[in-house]
Order: sequence, then C-alpha cells, then structure tokens
Amino acid sequence: MGEVVTVLDKMGIFEDDSEPSSERWLAERLEGLAPGIRSEAERWTRVLRDGGPRSLPRREGTVWLYLNRVRPALLKWSNPYDQLREVTRDDVLAYIKTLHGHQRHDQLVALRSLFTWAKRNGLIFRNPTSRIRAGQYEHAVLQPLVPEQVDRSVAAATTPATRLILAFAAVHAARVAQIGVQPASRAGVAYSRPMQLASVGTSVQRLSVRLIMNGRGPRRE
Repeated sequence: MGEVVTVLDKMGIFEDDSEPSSERWLAERLEGLAPGIRSEAERWTRVLRDGGPRSLPRREGTVWLYLNRVRPALLKWSNPYDQLREVTRDDVLAYIKTLHGHQRHDQLVALRSLFTWAKRNGLIFRNPTSRIRAGQYEHAVLQPLVPEQVDRSVAAATTPATRLILAFAAVHAARVAQIGVQPASRAGVAYSRPMQLASVGTSVQRLSVRLIMNGRGPRRE
C-alpha cells in the first residue's frame, strides 16, 4: 500500500483525505461537553496549537496536557451551563476546593489560560479565575527503594537494552529524556572512552557498562 501511495503521489494524483490522529484525539476529548463550551474549548485548543495574532504556538504535548486538565471542570459545568460566560468565580472556587496538590495547581493554571483567552476574545465579561492563586505545592520526598524492589528491577532487566536503562537510572539518576537518546549500541564504546549522558556531561562508569555487557556474552579484550 505504501508503494502505491508513493507512486500516486509522484504522479500528482494522490489526495490524502484521512483524518489526522490529532483531530480524532481532539474530538474525543471534547466529547460530552455542552455545545457552546465545546466550541469555545475547541477554538482555544486550536489557538494553543497553531498560534494566533498575539500568541505563539505551543508544543503539541503542552496543548494536550492543557486540554486534559480543563476537561474535568468543563464536563462538570456542562451540566448546568452551555457557555463559558455562565461560569462564575464561585463555580471555580467550589471546583478547585475538591482538588489538592499538583492537581489543583495544574488544573487552575490551565483553566486560567482558557478563561484569559476567552476574555481577550470577548467571549466572557469577567475572568472567573482572576485573583485565585494557584499557590505552591511540595513534591513528595523521594524514598530509597527497599532491597526487594531492587531485586525485582534487576531480575526484570534481562536484555542489554533494559540493563542499560537500569544502569542509567539507578547509578546515574538519569531522566527519561536523557536515557531515550542513548543507543544501546554505544555501550561497548565506553570501555575505550567515556560515554556522556545527554545534557549533563556525566561519564558512564565502567561498572554500569559492565552490567550491560554481561548480557552480551564474553567481551573480547
């Protein structure tokens, strides 16, 4: 099928009328909202994604996070209301009172973005989120793994790739984004010269590499 599409495209007669996955996702996330609120939320989401006269486009991941964060409140308000202009400050305060920690902070920040955009575009008369502080929240204190958890992690790392991930995470406290850009094929190189973790400049210790290479069979000296 791919080759046929390529040929038709080169001939200039291929027209892709399939719906982009982002459009399907957007339709799914807007499902269940009152018609007026749905329309306004969709316009806001598209401005976040594509940018506008007074705003730059956001990353797609950020756009989806914002829509996911406002969706629970919009679903709740879609029962009594049809448009954003009907939502009051008391509605916002009553809703966020049910939230705690990062949920309260993240959802209020996203709601503030939505209502600020609506106010700027004349869809609402007052911003019901104004002067409501998002506040600070404390991240949970990281706790060390107990021996049983460590043993299960080691036992699960049965391939060179998973051993590489385990070594980066456990020994070097590497984050997901840093681990994701390290190809497993580079593990052997670290015996001859240090391998660097992306963005932090930390050399991978030989102990970490040895854990990985043990899964590849005997190493030639």
